Amino acid sequence: MTTQQVDPLRACKEARDKLKRVRQKLIGYGQFFGSLSTALCEDEVRLRLANSDLSVPIDVPRDRMLDYNAWPQQEEVKASLAEYYEADKEYQAAYSGLPRDEQRLFDGEGGAKGPGPSRQRVQRMQRV
Repeated sequence: MTTQQVDPLRACKEARDKLKRVRQKLIGYGQFFGSLSTALCEDEVRLRLANSDLSVPIDVPRDRMLDYNAWPQQEEVKASLAEYYEADKEYQAAYSGLPRDEQRLFDGEGGAKGPGPSRQRVQRMQRV
């Protein structure tokens, strides 16, 4: 392979790696809010907020604890979403610029749902 062939491949790999890093951050937010949601939506609310001044009953289990200081702020989540969409756009552009035989090196490892038209539609969330 020539240098001209390696550079687009390297650019695509770097764009994919950046996308994966940002995606991991969003997954962490989702896990945090998922745990919060689960705890708040049960018939009997059982949640500890570590690093807060909230007093809780002694029988609330430790596996129902969230770190209050780790609570993602609105702007942090928004900025990470913007970073994700930009990284996805960069990756898709780099991927599209490769010949089909080189694209196969990345198939199944694209954005959150893989490159190309097979992307799934995201279900709309209800406005509150």
